Amino acid sequence: MAGLMLHLGITRETWSSYGGLEDYSVVVERARARMEDYWASRLDGKGARGAKFALSCCYGWKEGGEGRSAEDAGALDSFLKAVRPSRDEVEALYAEETDQGL
Repeated sequence: MAGLMLHLGITRETWSSYGGLEDYSVVVERARARMEDYWASRLDGKGARGAKFALSCCYGWKEGGEGRSAEDAGALDSFLKAVRPSRDEVEALYAEETDQGL
């Protein structure tokens, strides 16, 4: 999240306050879910130790079946599928931004 906050030019406190605002809460939750998904995808790779640390400290995951349940993991998958745009949606948005000179 630090990279995102640096890119946006905001502090951790500002980012946290955005989560409580109705207009931004979905965006904040989506960003957190993407980060959690990223770290979860690294559990089987070279950076597994760092991924375990990030998931336990930032997302409440615990080893040995404690903490996050299969239901939570399913909810995360459902959320990511709901908020992740399709390739066609991304291409349409990119074309629209290109047409607008952005």
